[in-house]
Amino acid sequence: MTDSNALAHEAHTLLTYVTGARPPADMVELYCKAVDRQAASRPLALPALLRRFPSLLRAGEPVVRRNSLLADRIYMATLIAETQSHGSRRLYSYHKTNPVIAAVRICAAMLVEALLLAPRILISIVWRP
Repeated sequence: MTDSNALAHEAHTLLTYVTGARPPADMVELYCKAVDRQAASRPLALPALLRRFPSLLRAGEPVVRRNSLLADRIYMATLIAETQSHGSRRLYSYHKTNPVIAAVRICAAMLVEALLLAPRILISIVWRP
């Protein structure tokens, strides 16, 4: 796989992880250009399983951003998604939600984060793409 293909796969994976939907081509292109302008512009060595199921990145996402290329790239993907209208609609909820339902969703997200904290710490120690 060439570097440009690997970078496009990385863009698809991280942008899908961040937005929860398949990213449009212009967003992927913007991500690739942003990575090319960085000093460390080599594509990440993401396992095929993560490319197939980007949501699994949640278990391996670094807890601390310090010296983590993966955390930097996820942050970059988030910034790109926030600047695109189709990405921001996926990241932010602009419709009214029942406060009870919103509270339940927040509690569920906190529970998932608490349960994944220990595995995320272990995975970030062992796996460094």
